[in-house]
Amino acid sequence: IYKIIIPQLKPAIFSGILLISLYTLSDFGAVSLLRFKTFTWAIFLEYETGGSHSAAILSVGLFIIAMKLIILESLVNRNFRYHNIKSVGQKTPLILKLKKFKLLGLLLCLIVFSFSLLVPISVLSFWLIRGIYYGEIVSVDYLPIFNSVYISMLTTVTVILFAIPLSFLAIRHKSILGQALERLSFIGFALPTISVSLGLVYIGARIGSPIYQSTFMLITGCLILCLPVALGPIKSRLLQINPNLEDAGKTLGYSNLMSTFRITIPILRPGLIMSSSLVFFVTMKELPAVLFLSPLNFPTLSTRIWSYTSEAFFAKAAVPSLILIFCSSIIFAIFLYKSKLDFS
Repeated sequence: IYKIIIPQLKPAIFSGILLISLYTLSDFGAVSLLRFKTFTWAIFLEYETGGSHSAAILSVGLFIIAMKLIILESLVNRNFRYHNIKSVGQKTPLILKLKKFKLLGLLLCLIVFSFSLLVPISVLSFWLIRGIYYGEIVSVDYLPIFNSVYISMLTTVTVILFAIPLSFLAIRHKSILGQALERLSFIGFALPTISVSLGLVYIGARIGSPIYQSTFMLITGCLILCLPVALGPIKSRLLQINPNLEDAGKTLGYSNLMSTFRITIPILRPGLIMSSSLVFFVTMKELPAVLFLSPLNFPTLSTRIWSYTSEAFFAKAAVPSLILIFCSSIIFAIFLYKSKLDFS
């Protein structure tokens, strides 16, 4: 494990560390609820009080920290080869028996499952049942559900279409331009969503109709925010695909583009499925970008949750919250089923 498996997992591990670090730097919801003073909290206060220049300076500081993390990750992963020397096809993953560590593994999975799913569902169900018991009127609105799924699907398709060529530029054609574009794409994930959204609002207001407050502007904002999420799994999978497979396709008469579509993309499919699921989930729960960039009268599940909780209507907020969890679980199950089919 330590000699073979862990080194092979290094691209995915460091990509995950980078994404978690950047997400933690840019997160606002959790730190604001816990009253924990961070860059994003200070930037939001400056924007609220009209201190746009101070907020811009703080955003630049956050940008510098993010760039240092991105450069560090690129230095760790450069000049390493993660694919097999032999040009073998995809194999069925080896299942290892945990034996005496089985109980510990089950316990760790149970802890994660409890805090990430059981506890939120229990609290939301308690709010809902208590609200109904005390006579509060709750209802299911289908428009936010449709809007959330609609914008998440559009964002997922758009992000994947951008992430695939960018990953190939960074891994297969290691030019300065490709490396620069791939690294710069992570900046949108590090900057506070409110800063990115307000920047796009400023541009959209200058251009005016039909860009301002349009679906196109919302998709653009989600693309900037979600592109790094898609790049991690695709890059990690692409690093493990031997380039000799593409060269073998060229010897059979395929062009570069045809060799990529007929050979590389099918092997890359598990990474594409994982990237799609991550982008879909991030977009489903996105709040600041939807608040600033969405068209008029475009409610989503996240905006309804934010609206109800800001007015302390917790029973009403429980309904879209549970629907959001349910929809995300269904989509995740579909992606997981597709991923298992690709590995079988």
